[in-house]
Amino acid sequence: MADVFISYKRSERHIVERIAEILEGLGLEVWFDAGLSAGQSFSVEIDREVRAAKVVLVCWSPEAVTSEWVLSEAQVGFDKDRLISTQIAGPPDLVIPVPFNRRQKENLVQWGQAPSWYDSAWKSVLRSLGEYIGRDDIADWGKLPRQASVSQIEEWLARHGKTSQLILEADAFLKEAQARSEAEAEAATAERERQARLRAEELAREAAARAKREKEEDARRLAEAKELQRQAEQAARKSGNMTRRVLLAGTVLMGGAGTAGYLYINKSDAAGDAGAGVTGRAPTPRANSIRMVDKGYKVAAAHTLNGEGGGVYSGKFSPKGDLIATGSSDGAVRIWSAVTGELVRSWPAHERPIIRLAFSPDGSRLATASGDQTVRIWGIDGSGPLHTLEGHGQQASAVAYSPDGRRLLSGSWGIGGVRLWDAGNGKLVQTLDESGTVASVQFSPDGSKMLAAFWNGMIVKVWSTQSLKLVTSFNSTEAGFRSAAFSPDGNRIVTGANLGEVRLWDARTGEAGAILEGTSGRAYATFSGDGRMVLAGDKNSNIFLWDANSGSVISRIKGHREDVVDVDFSRDSRQFLTTSYDGFVKVWTLAPAG
Repeated sequence: MADVFISYKRSERHIVERIAEILEGLGLEVWFDAGLSAGQSFSVEIDREVRAAKVVLVCWSPEAVTSEWVLSEAQVGFDKDRLISTQIAGPPDLVIPVPFNRRQKENLVQWGQAPSWYDSAWKSVLRSLGEYIGRDDIADWGKLPRQASVSQIEEWLARHGKTSQLILEADAFLKEAQARSEAEAEAATAERERQARLRAEELAREAAARAKREKEEDARRLAEAKELQRQAEQAARKSGNMTRRVLLAGTVLMGGAGTAGYLYINKSDAAGDAGAGVTGRAPTPRANSIRMVDKGYKVAAAHTLNGEGGGVYSGKFSPKGDLIATGSSDGAVRIWSAVTGELVRSWPAHERPIIRLAFSPDGSRLATASGDQTVRIWGIDGSGPLHTLEGHGQQASAVAYSPDGRRLLSGSWGIGGVRLWDAGNGKLVQTLDESGTVASVQFSPDGSKMLAAFWNGMIVKVWSTQSLKLVTSFNSTEAGFRSAAFSPDGNRIVTGANLGEVRLWDARTGEAGAILEGTSGRAYATFSGDGRMVLAGDKNSNIFLWDANSGSVISRIKGHREDVVDVDFSRDSRQFLTTSYDGFVKVWTLAPAG
């Protein structure tokens, strides 16, 4: 009767032979198919040995998970409660068949490529073997001092009957492992120091930029207020009408629900004097400065949505504008009525936070990107997941549907970068980029282009949807991007950056355009559905609306207690929403003042 029966596929025999050699050196009797007796029915002998063994050690691989022999041998070990599950080949996310996936799986893939005395997975295998077989001393294998001498290794190996040849091999291997570990430790220390230095520099730049912008903003607002007050008084003196009302754009701070700030000029009285006095525009405005607009807008808080699910990372209007979908740090999807603000339904979608979500163009499906490294597609009624898209090595951080609903674009914070999927069957079409940390992805309105904004690479890349080749790119000179969005006509792109810069770009050439000033700290921006306005939220809880053509500030709102982390317009541009780490979603109405 063998102590250990090893189940595997022959394509991985070289690794299994190494495992068997080590276990036999520790005094264990090991059986695998190399020990088949001549003349006997191999199926009878295998069945006898696997049932007699004290423990069944299954070595999973892509071929093994589909092998009837391996599955039947694993079932014997599982039924006897004597199963040790390991993986010796294949990707880290190799799916182990039911019911064997209920057992802890030790990953020996790296160990098989370079056996290590200090590999934690191998140590765990030895501990489990010792418990099943009653040999506590087995776990001592691999516990030699990192600086062990040949004599120490020889003394230890002698207890297990190893040969002199293997003693020399063990000594050489130990020294190699020690050198490799020391090099890795030095590299890790250097990388931690580099990351700390970069983070400190980033924080310093962010603080300096924020202080500078706040100072400049205060000065501009004060100057504008004085000039507009002077114009209003002059107009009132000329017309003799003191009922004319002027509210300053960019100076109204709106608090919680029920408060509203707005900018407009009432021209209904004294119609014959329409050209005199205040016209709604500063006399000699500077480029990108805060100005009044020709036609005012009234902004009001319509609903405050509180799903009690922690920070709300993402929010989107449905294509019809009647629903709002939100994703939170608790991993749940919540669907709200955009009309009443009431919760319609919710469901647990991921075990980690939902970073971004997107409606399909017909509104029937919802895609969610999560910190659990997956993108999932759901029915809007909560059915599903219809598909789970895997392959991102770190958290999935961005997702967008193509205008025809046939493709899905996703991004992640690391391995697997930017990926294009078939939205119908969930199959990968192509990996477009594997560099950097992706903060945002989007299709152009006509579906001919795709973009991805990178946080750590400080770059936005644009690909052709037809050829899947890069057609243009542009860089930030100050900090990485947090968001990027096409204008409805596809001619412009607006970006939000890590230090608060909101800027317009030419979508065809990548040429930098105007900076829309006011935001500070991480900024997220998008266009209104009609393309006439730009909406942005920032780290300091500010919400800004600008005229997309003139750069004038329409309104500035203080709507949250913590960072604003996503913004979205309804397709008809009559509503917009903001989400925040404070756990709330604010829905705002926007209409011309009358």
